[in-house]
Amino acid sequence: MSASHSPAFDLVRRTRLLAAFFLAIEIIAFVAGFFAYPADQNPQQLYWASGILALALIATAALYVLAPTRYVQPCIFAVIVTITFLIAAIDPLSGTLGGGTWVLFQICPCVTALVLRNPIATISIAVVSAATLGVTAALQLSGSIPVTLVATRSALTFNLGLQIGVMIVLSVVIAVLTLQERRSLEQATQARVASEQSLQQLNQLLAHQQQLNEAMAANVAELQRREAQLASEQASKQAMRADMVRQAAPVVPILPQVVVIPLVGIFDDQRAGAMHRHLLSEIERQRARLIVMDVTGIETMDMLAGKALINMVQACSLLGAHVIIVGIAPEGAQFLVSLGIDTTKLHTMANLQSAVRYAMATVGGASAGVRSTQPGGR
Repeated sequence: MSASHSPAFDLVRRTRLLAAFFLAIEIIAFVAGFFAYPADQNPQQLYWASGILALALIATAALYVLAPTRYVQPCIFAVIVTITFLIAAIDPLSGTLGGGTWVLFQICPCVTALVLRNPIATISIAVVSAATLGVTAALQLSGSIPVTLVATRSALTFNLGLQIGVMIVLSVVIAVLTLQERRSLEQATQARVASEQSLQQLNQLLAHQQQLNEAMAANVAELQRREAQLASEQASKQAMRADMVRQAAPVVPILPQVVVIPLVGIFDDQRAGAMHRHLLSEIERQRARLIVMDVTGIETMDMLAGKALINMVQACSLLGAHVIIVGIAPEGAQFLVSLGIDTTKLHTMANLQSAVRYAMATVGGASAGVRSTQPGGR
């Protein structure tokens, strides 16, 4: 809640408006009394009026100055009581009693309700005003305070009772309305505070959501960076794997359309698959028609690798290339037979020299086709 709409600020503003209102009433009353009772006719009344005006001006100035302090409510109460006593002194100072000034006593409870917005203060001022009016009027009607009655005693007594009754009823009604207004204001204030708290919580949630969004964006960026790094690493690994395949199974041309592929180390299914793709691409690139596959350096071969080797031979045949396998040890031959592989479909030779001589004879011969030999032929 802003300071310009706080209850304390509203009380200060109402108090200073009340001080300005009292100042205007005091000046108007003094000027009216000055013309109604000239100083040359009754100088003593002028002195009393001047003293009352000075007292009222001092109270009004104190009320204006003390408006922002914690003493403002007692000061308002004291000033209104003082104004009530000053109103009660009007008839004794004028020397006449007509009951017209009694209406002014109705103002004090209303002003208290408008400024303080406090039902207890309103009832208290009403009691003080009614008591002051009743006591001063009774003293004047009984002759204790000498005044000239401008109406009959019975009429003035009836007017007095009417004024006190109206004051009490009006004060009670104003107090009830003030209490309802105060409760409504408290409810509105509580609703405003709850709304501001809800808005503050919403702002906190939005700020937290913004932080979560920023953290999520950072996580997404980090994930994208890691994915890019992983893709780069995978590409590097694939390139390295391709290099390893080329190095582990190099395709070496020895004659036009004749290549030699030496195989060494462990020959498993993964290596066989990579070499299969590499071999087919090299056959197509070099237009090879005779392939010498040297398996002398192979240490071990599993079942899947053996089947993959046969599949490579068949794939090369489909591309129009003839495959000669050299260097198969007796254990390797028995392993291929144990796999159920038909070795009669394989063209094998004892060593690389025999295969090279065969290739030279085949490529250099008159016949363009490749002569078939029995498997294991030397």
